Amino acid sequence: DVARYLFHHYGGDTNTITSEDLQESFERFRSVLYAAAQKIGLSGAVPTLHIGATLYSHLQWDRSRAYKANDVFDFDHAAAALPYFNAFATDGSLAALLRRSGLAAFYACAVLSSTAEILAWLERPASSA
Repeated sequence: DVARYLFHHYGGDTNTITSEDLQESFERFRSVLYAAAQKIGLSGAVPTLHIGATLYSHLQWDRSRAYKANDVFDFDHAAAALPYFNAFATDGSLAALLRRSGLAAFYACAVLSSTAEILAWLERPASSA
C-alpha cells in the first residue's frame, strides 16, 4: 500500500503496478534499510523505530506506571525531537522515561521538564551549545 501510494503521489498510474513490481520495490527498500543499519546501526538508520521500541520496552518494565493512550503520541514527539534537536521539553513522566532509558544521553539531547530547566537551558553560555 505504501509503494502504491508513493507511486500515485509522484504521478504514476497505480493500475500499471504488478505484484512483481511491488515485491521488487519492497526488496530494494529492505536492502537499502539493511545496508544503512549495517553501516551506521539501526539507531542511526531508523531512529524513530529505535526510540519507539526503547520507550515501549522500558514502559513495560516499569510496573509503577500504567500505559496511557496518549503515550503513543508522546513517544512520537520524542522520536521526532531526540535525534535532530539539542533540547526537548516535555512532561515529567516522559522526561524521566527518556533519561532512565538512556535515550536522552544516546542522542545527546537535553530533556527538559520544568520551566526552570527550560530557562536555565536557554540562558546557558553559548560555548555550551
